[in-house]
Amino acid sequence: MVQKSPAFSDQLITWNQPGLDKIFGTYDEELGGYRYLYRFHPEKKGTYNLEVTFQMESDGVKREGKAKTKIYVR
Repeated sequence: MVQKSPAFSDQLITWNQPGLDKIFGTYDEELGGYRYLYRFHPEKKGTYNLEVTFQMESDGVKREGKAKTKIYVR
């Protein structure tokens, strides 16, 4: 089950490519972690190596994370 977590607030989210927008983050109890939805609208075609770095605080505990992916735009 995916649900909004009232204890969650983004502290810092950065990314290495323009055109990447975070739409929302939700807490997934089955995964035991947060799930994010991003929209990517690049200016030109090609291969993009995206890296998203985030810091968050939940219930007074600070955490950092990094997500990497490769996207091909035709």
